[in-house]
Amino acid sequence: MALGCVPAQGGWNDEELARRHPALARDTEQRLIDAAPYFAPAEAALQLFLCRWSRRAPIGVSLPADASAGEQRALRVALAAWEGAGLGLRFTELSSRPAQIEIDFWQAERDPFTVSGAGNTVADCRLTGGLSRESASEPGAPAVAAELSYASIYLLREGVNTVGESVPYTEAQLAGAALHELGHALGFPGHVARGDSIMVRQLEVIVRHGAAVLDGHHFDDANLSALYALPSGSVVGRRAVDAGRLSVLWRIGERALEEGWQGPYVRVGERTAQLHWRGPEGQLAVLLERDWVGALRRPESFDLLPNRVAVSLLVGTGLDRN
Repeated sequence: MALGCVPAQGGWNDEELARRHPALARDTEQRLIDAAPYFAPAEAALQLFLCRWSRRAPIGVSLPADASAGEQRALRVALAAWEGAGLGLRFTELSSRPAQIEIDFWQAERDPFTVSGAGNTVADCRLTGGLSRESASEPGAPAVAAELSYASIYLLREGVNTVGESVPYTEAQLAGAALHELGHALGFPGHVARGDSIMVRQLEVIVRHGAAVLDGHHFDDANLSALYALPSGSVVGRRAVDAGRLSVLWRIGERALEEGWQGPYVRVGERTAQLHWRGPEGQLAVLLERDWVGALRRPESFDLLPNRVAVSLLVGTGLDRN
């Protein structure tokens, strides 16, 4: 199903997905199996699934308020390239926030995390069916009710040359970085192990794509095309998990619903994964898995750690004493 014989990076097996969608098995250019899966609880198990944006309406995007004319051009060209990539997506640029995809330049004094490479992206997938034992999908269900709802992209303005000096990015470098980070924002967590995809780690490939779209060349990507050929929420695997470990998750979900919190949202990266809810005053109740890769390999180690806000939702339920 996937390019070459390089082991899958995403931690799941593509055989079941290929049975349900034979066209993917015939596509030798894509490596969807390198995408880190999202997760949702089922009875004593985790459903692993892929998540993407709905095509029902344009996706609102905001650009950095301090972007120069050249930077704006590079970002708009990257957005136009993805819009023309055959995914069926449309973007609309918003002059104010909030937006569904927010693009900023990284500033160390303002942002709470370190950006590596040329940028960093988080993308939130909303479990549109909510989170309760009653709403959980059956263990054998082909899909979870879920779709992407928000993404935040931070880009660097400069890199470091071979002698350690800071060098401003060219338009081609910035356009390539924007293409790459937008690929994450559109639903591809992780990186492709090999190939000519914009989702590889190799900077020379990314810059080459950036230069090409600035020159007006057509752009597409087999991996995102494969993702958008599937229904959002397509299940790609399951992991049996001790029911006791899920009890906190169910209870927080019930309390969040009772209190009118928004969510739940699932966020995954190459190392960590989390569930979170947004409160009426902007507070975040977070359940964090620090080693998502390890949990995929050893499901018995799966353990979502609550932050203080999440713990406060448990007060009085009996689970706060565990």
